[in-house]
Amino acid sequence: MTDAAIVTTKEKLGIGEITGDTFAVFFGNFIHVLLLSLLPTIVIVVAALLLGARYFLDPTAFENISAIDITFMVLLGVIAFSAIFFTTALIVRLAYDARAGNPLRIGSYFGSAFSSIVPVVGCSIIITICALAAMFLFVLTAAMVGGAVAVIFFILAFLAFLYIYAMWTPVIPAIVVENVGFGGLGRSLELTRGFRWACVGALVVMLLCLSVISFVLGIGQVLLTAIGGEIAGMIFAVIFNGVSMAFYGIFAALLYARLREIKEGTSVAALADVFA
Repeated sequence: MTDAAIVTTKEKLGIGEITGDTFAVFFGNFIHVLLLSLLPTIVIVVAALLLGARYFLDPTAFENISAIDITFMVLLGVIAFSAIFFTTALIVRLAYDARAGNPLRIGSYFGSAFSSIVPVVGCSIIITICALAAMFLFVLTAAMVGGAVAVIFFILAFLAFLYIYAMWTPVIPAIVVENVGFGGLGRSLELTRGFRWACVGALVVMLLCLSVISFVLGIGQVLLTAIGGEIAGMIFAVIFNGVSMAFYGIFAALLYARLREIKEGTSVAALADVFA
């Protein structure tokens, strides 16, 4: 009887509210979001240029790739990968300050992000490996089964990928706010327990919103390329990629805040005050 009462009275995640707040914070502070996303974006661009420079200048270098070249490529790949998730860590505090109506403290956000960069990147790598491994198992099964049944396993592969990412979506905000290091993985599982399919739904809505934004800005990129040339189009694309990660960072921060509000009664203002 008690269990039934708990189930029927459990608070809803509020996907619509989280999505609306994400847009409000994103567009209401767009210039600051853009500035914060530029540094990681520049790192990714520099890493890509360094990676491709040698092979662009000397096409025959592909024929004589050494162990040093491979190590260099892996290192630059890790740096670029780290920069992507650094953007998420960087934007967490902005999301809370903006949502709570506090003044933005741009300079201090970098300190929080840099101090948590190792567990943020490490956990992100672990999550990516787990999500890809789960998806691969279903895809492999689909290839082995074949026929119409394979379609079901391909759908399951996509759902498994989303589910794993959804249940660990709050991991970066948990690391930044609670300073739990790699314990953010367990903390994220604890917060999403009982809300994981709702988190999948929120993640799908967020991805759909990003797809629409990408489509609109993609048209802008084509026009800009036609007017300003390939370089202008590439710069636009790189900046947009950084801003997209910032959008995801705001979403993850607000999802984490909502889960803590439901389970622990912690408000967004209280999360912002952690860094005061």
